[in-house]
Amino acid sequence: MAPAAAGAPQAPVEHPFTDGAAIAEQRGLDGSVAVGTPTPPLRAATTAASTRPQTLVQGVLVVDAVGPTEQWQCSASAVVSDNRNMIATAAHCLEDGPKDGKPARRGTGGYFVPAYDKTANADTSMPYGKFAISKMAIPGNWTLSGDVDYDFAFATVLPNEKGRLGDLVGWNGLMFNRGREEARTVVGYLGDLTPYRCDGVTSMVAFPFDVRPSLTHCDVDKGASGSPWLADFDGREGWVNGVSSTQHFFPEPFIASPYFDDDVYDLWKSFRGSN
Repeated sequence: MAPAAAGAPQAPVEHPFTDGAAIAEQRGLDGSVAVGTPTPPLRAATTAASTRPQTLVQGVLVVDAVGPTEQWQCSASAVVSDNRNMIATAAHCLEDGPKDGKPARRGTGGYFVPAYDKTANADTSMPYGKFAISKMAIPGNWTLSGDVDYDFAFATVLPNEKGRLGDLVGWNGLMFNRGREEARTVVGYLGDLTPYRCDGVTSMVAFPFDVRPSLTHCDVDKGASGSPWLADFDGREGWVNGVSSTQHFFPEPFIASPYFDDDVYDLWKSFRGSN
């Protein structure tokens, strides 16, 4: 599978994985960047296919808030990284932005559950187990001001008893600086842990500081925050080119994502080798 054309691509640049593999980086003459290749699991599945969602790289993200019992539930997806241990989500899923003169509250921990299946029994609803959050990468502009243009984030997760996240479920690639009106598929989980999918063509919506990609008529709730916006989705993996950030109802229902530009690329690049 190859990224959608975006100007004549330059020669791919190979970046070494720590274990000897490589991350391909393709740059178009229009400034677009495609990082990595969407990759299926590297190990054979140990759970019967009939009990697994088809899309393994998307999952439920649960973050421990500052309070002793408070948790935030969102969606996230595994993405390409040096150590096959990274997820992408919305910044507000990992850190509640500043409000009413109070500073941002960053989550104190949490875990990612890929391919969660609420229809399965308790023993098989989490076929790949939980992956504990290790580190978080959140834009400073989100932490300081809660600017929704920076409502994106990455986190690394520790291996669990089954192995590394990427080895078990695969990963999505990443795309930056793409066109602002393109076909996208949003895949994630609702607040009641039901998986959902929404397909459409992005349009641009004017916000106070910028314009952001939007998709209309995606019926979601708070649990869907952080869901990946996927280019060239093949039913299993694709290239993440946005994350669900905000939901609006005027002039018609729509959801919005930060535009994945060089700021997102730079954050990923600075964090790609983290454990």
